[in-house]
Amino acid sequence: MVRGATRTQQEVMARQTPVPAMMVYGEADGSVGPDQFGDIQSCFSEPLELLAMPGIGHFPQREAPQELSRRILAFFQR
Repeated sequence: MVRGATRTQQEVMARQTPVPAMMVYGEADGSVGPDQFGDIQSCFSEPLELLAMPGIGHFPQREAPQELSRRILAFFQR
């Protein structure tokens, strides 16, 4: 978990997220890639959508703001 976290904080962090979620990453990101997400699906009790953005690096909100906005709005409209 997190070094220095109290027992209560650890219990909260161990809970599953109970809402649908979307995780966005750029396929050209040199810092963070899908292999680092591991078994992240197990952290959610509701669906988790992984959105890979081809040709985009670490800052999708700067590199493709219109496309990212469109995808986020579509996610919320479901």
